[in-house]
Amino acid sequence: MSNLATLIPFKRGQSGSPGGRPVAARNRITAKFLYELADHFDENGRAARQEVFEEKPDRYLAIVAALLPQKVDLSSPLAAMGDDELNKNLEIIHLLRLKLDTTAGAGADLP
Repeated sequence: MSNLATLIPFKRGQSGSPGGRPVAARNRITAKFLYELADHFDENGRAARQEVFEEKPDRYLAIVAALLPQKVDLSSPLAAMGDDELNKNLEIIHLLRLKLDTTAGAGADLP
């Protein structure tokens, strides 16, 4: 007889470790810590930042740098277009603006 045949699945809602950690206990502890940390920072954060800025400016800059995104994508979808395609799209935009002007009435404010 295989070992799998002797296994009995747990009943719905039953844990394999009944004396284990309660459901969501870790999340509650983490949330409590983060709320307390936020409260502490609200009370002391400005003074701590100023102290680090004045006494350890290199560490201050390292902290700021750590908070910045690692990679910033500055590419534009327009970069992939050739001059002909860009000119065609500008012409379409111009025609659409003219159409909007005529349907919205004279004096329509468009940027």
